[in-house]
Amino acid sequence: MPRPTKGARLWLRKRRGRAAQWYILDHGREIRTGAREHDLGAAENALAHYLANKRRPQFGDGHPSHVLIADVLAKYGENHGPTTRRADLIGVAIGKLVEFFGDKTLAGISSVTCNAYVRWRLQQVNARAKKNGKPIKESTAARAGRARRGPSMVLEGGKD
Repeated sequence: MPRPTKGARLWLRKRRGRAAQWYILDHGREIRTGAREHDLGAAENALAHYLANKRRPQFGDGHPSHVLIADVLAKYGENHGPTTRRADLIGVAIGKLVEFFGDKTLAGISSVTCNAYVRWRLQQVNARAKKNGKPIKESTAARAGRARRGPSMVLEGGKD
């Protein structure tokens, strides 16, 4: 039985005699970000852009059991990402949420699944830590697990 894919993610490719560069790995494909080793922010922006354009959301009739969480997150990233100072962080957060929730629908969001997401994130290492990655803080994991905006705000184009 094949291993499940990890989804789109950043990978630092190091080659002898060449400068290391960031690539996006997605289902066995390597997509260049154009970012060098020391430019993680540009690589994260490229990943956010890639994820936003990878699939166009389909909201159907808008019923929560027919709308994918990934579609809502893509729409959120597309609408909100360009208006924030740190679009790269939005892209990384969306990537983690999609990695956990996968192809679940909005009807699957509950306090149980949000708490499971927080527990899952607490088991991971902070990728932005310099060396010996520190674990994700509970406040960081919980911030994404308890979204301030409801799915209807994204679907209806609501504002803060």
